[in-house]
Amino acid sequence: MDFLLINNRNIKISLSKNELDENNLSANGLCWNDEKTRCLMRKILSVACEKCGFEWQSEKLSVSVFPSVDGGCELFVTKQKRKHEKTEKECSIGTVCFCDGAENLFCACERLKEKGFSGKTSLYLSEKGEFVLICENTRKLPSYMKNLKNEKEKSDLSFMKDHGRTYDATSSDLAYIGEHMTLLAKNDALSKMLGTF
Repeated sequence: MDFLLINNRNIKISLSKNELDENNLSANGLCWNDEKTRCLMRKILSVACEKCGFEWQSEKLSVSVFPSVDGGCELFVTKQKRKHEKTEKECSIGTVCFCDGAENLFCACERLKEKGFSGKTSLYLSEKGEFVLICENTRKLPSYMKNLKNEKEKSDLSFMKDHGRTYDATSSDLAYIGEHMTLLAKNDALSKMLGTF
């Protein structure tokens, strides 16, 4: 059982096949309505609290399960935002685009440059051979500048869906990509890509 504390609201927990077998569970058979699964989760979170300081007892949690190749699984546990809290960490921190082929990736980079995108861009290669381009959100402008036309154009990345599968990414998603995919360029992928051609 391995723990990676991402931040005070997110933790990644890795379970081996043996650990699941000992509890008569499988990665695909985890069911949160099942008392056996909930009991195992309480035990795991108690250890996470002890080892990493991840407080969870009074929190509403969401859990994402990713089966591992070896029969184990990885759990991404997130404390849900309470109504009175503002937690930027749980919000989307960027856009991820899965590009099938170098041509789609290059076109996406050109469009980002045309739009004046100034955030961080990182590039990974997935296990399926897709290019994974991460565009992290730019710093928020003060309220008196929010109506600037240029800012709207810079932050609107909806055009990326023309070049691949896109979705909004949280810190948990970026942690998963960083651990399971091959890093090609960190933080300045856009300039490296456009400088290559």
